[in-house]
Amino acid sequence: MKLSKTKQYAVITGDVVGSSKLPPDERKKLLSVLKRSALSAQKASGNAVPEDIVIYRGDSWQLLVTDPSLAVRVGLLLRAAFKAGWGKGKIDTRFAIGVGTIDFIPSGSISGGDGEAFRRSGSALERMKKNNRMYISLSDDTMERTVNVILYLIDTLAIRWTGKQAQAVMGGLQGLTQEKIAKLWKPRIHQQAVNKHLERAGWHSIECAVQYIEKNVKKL
Repeated sequence: MKLSKTKQYAVITGDVVGSSKLPPDERKKLLSVLKRSALSAQKASGNAVPEDIVIYRGDSWQLLVTDPSLAVRVGLLLRAAFKAGWGKGKIDTRFAIGVGTIDFIPSGSISGGDGEAFRRSGSALERMKKNNRMYISLSDDTMERTVNVILYLIDTLAIRWTGKQAQAVMGGLQGLTQEKIAKLWKPRIHQQAVNKHLERAGWHSIECAVQYIEKNVKKL
């Protein structure tokens, strides 16, 4: 992809929480679930995610987002898709977002890229506390602190999502109506059931929080 050295990008670096406790046969499933989850996030984000997910060390991953204001939505969408796809146990994924410029990306893989966004993302993931599963690193310290408080609050809801709640949130993050989410559900369910899943997932609060983040990150 063509890069602008003055443009701000977002790099999301993540890994799977609890994967080391899985038996070998279930660890094999992680890769396919992670790839499907990233594809869902990529399709929902359109041109904002131009490159496929890069998976390394078996349970670590990286995504590039061309519009930093959408990075939280993309990361959260991937996380919801992963929880919906796995659907059992306490397996989850955490991620750190780095926003900044990018110096270069080798052809065929973003994992070899370098620049401010890559360094912020990797460093933030390394610094994350055990009870924290979402973090963003910005050039504006005040905004960074504000957004991370919001992400911490979102995480108190997301960490408790069941597979069905996560699936409903996936639809919400894509801007789908409850009726549309119900139609896409397999097997199909009623709109009232979708509403129930969204309420229990804390969707209204999450939606407001994500919209606030997008509005303010876009100003940076």
